[in-house]
Amino acid sequence: MNVLRWIFGIPLAFAVAFGLLYVLVTFDTDPPGYSFSFSFAFRVFEIIIIFSVPVFLSCLFTPSPKKYAALISVSLITLAIVALFIYLFIANPPNHSAEQAVSVLGKYMILIAGPSIGFAVSYNVFKNKGWEKKSKDFDMDEFD
Repeated sequence: MNVLRWIFGIPLAFAVAFGLLYVLVTFDTDPPGYSFSFSFAFRVFEIIIIFSVPVFLSCLFTPSPKKYAALISVSLITLAIVALFIYLFIANPPNHSAEQAVSVLGKYMILIAGPSIGFAVSYNVFKNKGWEKKSKDFDMDEFD
């Protein structure tokens, strides 16, 4: 049973996160008639939450030790961010200035903040509930 939880836990966590991403992307943040916009702040918060949810949910759906599920999720997200960064600058050569490149790099740093926050939250929630595999204590009397 634990093998199935390991096999399906992490993909299920990413599926739930992508479903949440779809709902948030299609949600209209600026109601008509209002002059003040929360759009930028909401989008930054949304990105951080979306990238931290799969890390937490993978720890929730998998059995102990949960730190390996968190590390797998963080590494998958990091690989995806690196692939996007490589595509942006190597496969699609930049036609913009160095200032715009630094701005794009800042956006990718926000993407890294999400898994980091997810890892920290997962550690705080699960540190006494299966974060590490418990070692078996064998009490043996010492002979003098």
